[in-house]
Parts: sequence; structure tokens; C-alpha cells
Amino acid sequence: MSIISRINFFGAISPVLLMVLFTSTMGAKSAQAGQVQHKNSLFPVSVISTPQVARASSTLEAEILTEINKARTNPQEYAAWLESLKQYYDGNTLKFPGEKEIRTNRGLTVLEEAILFVKEQSPLPPLTTSEDLTVVAQEKVTNFVGNKRNRDLTNISYGKVTPEAIVMQLVVDERYRDRRHRLAIFNPNYRLSGVICQKDRRYDQVCGIAYEVTQNDIASNNSNRSNLPNSSRESNSESSSPSVSANPVLIKKTERGILEVGDKTIPNDGSLYDSYPLEGKAGDSFIITLESQDFDTFLAVMDQAGEIIEQNDDISDRNSNSRLQVTLPSNGTYNVIVNAYDKGGKGRYVLTVRR
Repeated sequence: MSIISRINFFGAISPVLLMVLFTSTMGAKSAQAGQVQHKNSLFPVSVISTPQVARASSTLEAEILTEINKARTNPQEYAAWLESLKQYYDGNTLKFPGEKEIRTNRGLTVLEEAILFVKEQSPLPPLTTSEDLTVVAQEKVTNFVGNKRNRDLTNISYGKVTPEAIVMQLVVDERYRDRRHRLAIFNPNYRLSGVICQKDRRYDQVCGIAYEVTQNDIASNNSNRSNLPNSSRESNSESSSPSVSANPVLIKKTERGILEVGDKTIPNDGSLYDSYPLEGKAGDSFIITLESQDFDTFLAVMDQAGEIIEQNDDISDRNSNSRLQVTLPSNGTYNVIVNAYDKGGKGRYVLTVRR
């Protein structure tokens, strides 16, 4: 079945049904580490190890990270620098030094909003470069350049060539009303980052950024969630639609599960799937990986209205596992869909959610 048909199927879910089922999703189950777990049961705080720290792969990427860290570590000084940029605006036209002249949508209005936001921020620790996240950033750039219709613009900068303009574009964040790029840069939970840029004939340059917290931060956050009540598992039923169901809430953990006969199936093609609720706030960014040696994976994140906000089939031409990065557009509970791309696909899988 094509990706388009999957989107149509997921999009047809009744919002009323989703809201009813959502009321029973606020619990979590855990099992002893080391045991082979049946689907929809979580290991206690089983998290991917902290990525090996390395330097950025180019001068520009290192300078972008340096510029982000200027904003994080000294927001007052960065706000003052943003103030100095007002001189380069002529109405809605921005003439940033070293960049092409561009026409903005709202001119100084959004810049002034950004200045007020940055002034209110407290200093944050600088981000450190991660090799793993640099790979994720590269995938984001590759997706943007190669996908003309369904581009993921989250944490993507294009059309800018200087590190100052690239980070300024993300901080001002005129494209998104929820200011997801700005919130990501000033997210106090983030400690690691990956930055990658590549030249592009149409946009001059495209840069992607990926973020992640450290393992210590994850352990601390999970300890704060230890009092979550347990919830009962939803019974499996044939040909039921993916929905926010009574499955344990996945927050920064690894789930080992099994797709098997008796699981829920997608009516359009009969392929098996599991689903896991994912809670977060607007601007929260997650890296989700689905791996299996038994079947060709398909991974999606769906909102409460049944709309897919991010999806991935294969990591690459040579890797049939799935990986995506998603930034939540609003507060709420989303659903992570673990699916076999082929009708007969079944077997063990590992689902990892990193924040």
C-alpha cells in the first residue's frame, strides 16, 4: 500500500472516538529489565545511551552552534543584538548584511516580539555537538531537498548563508505561529545538538538542526514521572482503526514489542500495527526510531484528530528501519503508530523515543 493511502486511512479516524479513548491513556506499565516483553509493556527507563560527543563537521556548522549558544547562554546580550538589526528593516523588507534582500510578512512586528521573548529568558547551558544528532539533521536536510510536496520544515533554515542570519531566522521564527524554532533554541531540557548544512541551487543553502537531552536529564525527568498510575491494556481487535488507546505513555524510553496475529490491523491492506500514546507540549521535539529484523517497518505520529504529522518508511535505500524527528505543534497526547509496511509483516521490533 502506498504512503498516500496510509495517510488517507489514518486521516479518516473519528475525533470523537479518539477523545473518548484518550481519557484512559494517562497510565504506564513497567516490566523487569532484561525480559522479553510482549507488545505495549515498557521497560523502566530503558534509554539509548548518550551519543558520543564530537566536533561539528564544518566551520559553518560549528559557527551556527556557537551562535545558538550565544543566545542560550547570554539571552540579554542576544536580545540587544536583535535590537541592532532594526536598522536593516525597510518596512517589510529586510536587508541583512551578507544576505539577499528579502520581503518578510510582518516586518519589525515579529522581530520585536522575539526581542521581548529573549529578554525574558534565563541563561541556559550551551549545547554540545552529537554525531548521532548530526545524522538525524542530515536526514532532515535530505528530506527537505528531495521532497517538494510534503516537506518537514521543522528546525530547517534555508535561503541564508551566514550563521548569524541562520540563527536569527530561527529565533524570529516568522513562519510558525507557535514559534517552535524559537522554543527549541531556548528549551532548557536540551543539551545535545546536531547541525548539518548543504548547498542548494534553489535556496543557496539548507541547514538542519536536531536536538536531544542527555541521559542524566532523561533519568531525572523519568524519576519525576514515577507516580503515574497504571492503566489497563486495550484489548486487541481485528480491523480496528489506530487511536489514542489505553496503552502506556512513552516518554524517552525503549519499547520491545511484537507484531503478531491477533493484533489490530489496518483495514485498507490488513497490515498489523501497535500504537503508543506520546505526551508533550508545543515545541517538544522527539526522535523516534523503529527497528526490526523480522519485517519492513513503517512509523508514523498522529494527532488527536487522526491526522499524521510525521511519518517515515525507510531510513535509507539500504536500511528498511524507520526513523523520524517530530516537533509537537501543540500541547496534548499524540499516537506513535508501529506498523508493518507489508500485509504479512510480523515479528519483534524495538521502538525508541528520545527527547
